[in-house]
Amino acid sequence: MLLDPQFDEVFRERLGIGHDHLDVPRDQFIVAAEAWERCRSGAADPARFGIGFAQHYGLWFVAGTLVREVAALNKVEVLPWDVWGAQPQPGQTLREEQLAFFDELAALARDPDDSFDELHERYEADGRLQVPTTVLNAILGRPEPI
Repeated sequence: MLLDPQFDEVFRERLGIGHDHLDVPRDQFIVAAEAWERCRSGAADPARFGIGFAQHYGLWFVAGTLVREVAALNKVEVLPWDVWGAQPQPGQTLREEQLAFFDELAALARDPDDSFDELHERYEADGRLQVPTTVLNAILGRPEPI
């Protein structure tokens, strides 16, 4: 079995990870679309989603992760602190039109096997979703090339 150095025996034991980390069961990982929908419905606390060491968490972070998830589904992988386009800035309170935008995006990304064509068309048509050549590194607070 291949090993991920971040998932060594000590790490897996401390976090109680008992499954194969290269084949994560669907009920052991919450994708961004599901996290967004849970937060919006009140079933989950947005403050439980984020990067603890950077104190980046909350609904703005879930929204940003949703955009990163859509990019990844379109074969563009970025880091969890990369920010661009439609993503809220760290700590930003979302306006109603932003909430509606992310609600719609989450609905498309919820089941990408069934909605991939529409999701891909949306990604290609909406410049706010496309990953630019330079993004904001929200941890370091500076622009960085992709």
